[in-house]
Amino acid sequence: MKTIQIKFKTLLFALLVGIAFTSCSKDDEQSINSNLNLDQIQGSWTRVGGNQPANNGMKINVSGNSGVITYKAPGNSVELQIGDVKWKDIVAQDETNYRYEELGSNGSYYPSSLTFGVDDTLRISVDAAPGAGYIQKWVQNPSPVSQINDGLVAFYSFCGNANDESNNNNNATIFGATLTEDRYGNSDKAYLFDGINDYMEVENSQSLENLNSQMSMSVWFNTTEYYYTGKGWASLLAKSGNSTSLDSRQFSLFYNDDGDIYFNNDVVGNFSFDLDQWYNLTLTYDSGTVKTYVDGVLINDIAGIEPVVSNQLSLMIGYDTPGVTEYYNGILDDIRIYNRILSESEVTRLTNEDLGCSI
Repeated sequence: MKTIQIKFKTLLFALLVGIAFTSCSKDDEQSINSNLNLDQIQGSWTRVGGNQPANNGMKINVSGNSGVITYKAPGNSVELQIGDVKWKDIVAQDETNYRYEELGSNGSYYPSSLTFGVDDTLRISVDAAPGAGYIQKWVQNPSPVSQINDGLVAFYSFCGNANDESNNNNNATIFGATLTEDRYGNSDKAYLFDGINDYMEVENSQSLENLNSQMSMSVWFNTTEYYYTGKGWASLLAKSGNSTSLDSRQFSLFYNDDGDIYFNNDVVGNFSFDLDQWYNLTLTYDSGTVKTYVDGVLINDIAGIEPVVSNQLSLMIGYDTPGVTEYYNGILDDIRIYNRILSESEVTRLTNEDLGCSI
């Protein structure tokens, strides 16, 4: 398989660390306003324009980590390996009007460039003859809903009720919380907690109890006011029942008015949250390593977290009793708990797409 070398001209720093882009228009070859890394870029891509690669291949080089895209035939899925990270299932559409056979047809590598973000696309263009001026244009396919819901233990879309939509029957019992508008202005699609005595309780189940080696949690919230017990707290989730022991939590997610984000007793990130503002907070736990995301952006990756110990206590929503009891004051929506690690591309999708009421 013949290959061509590709260089990145719009990467501001190594993709292996993460790359930041600024927004652009169709005619402006800057890039979209997003923080991206390899895990977010991987996924299913469809070629929507440009020159057909036919059966030629391409070689890509990112900070010394080489990989090869191999086209088996137009229309077939292929994989691009960069170091230990894959860009999966790049799909070449069969466009017989475009050919790419000149590119690399003599077995040599020709410098090309990759631009991500123009028209929300990825473009590969050829900078040298033969084939100078050839461009391929790709768009990323969204993950199927079934994939984003794989491993769901509990899902509360709050579309008129507090039922679990993961089919695990982890339904929540409502104590005082009332239906309200969600972040899109839709009536009765989120729940308001008064910060005094409102909360929800989900009885223990095997699916919730078994989350001790891997898990992910994602919550949309809009905090009205902190619950003050010497410090202001916003308590989102806590699998601790009514126990007051700090060691009773199997898992919990909350933050304070200094922006410290807690997973159980450990600070796993810091972010300056404004009141009366919607945010998505997503956390993944993998055998002592926690990744914390705010609005789809990874803000911290920390190892050495205390191990999660299973318990048979209820899951509390908007309520945390260990130490000092705190009630949540604000709106909660689209709460998801998984028994697996979400990828960064999945976290981005949870932030950018309305996936509530659609499982």
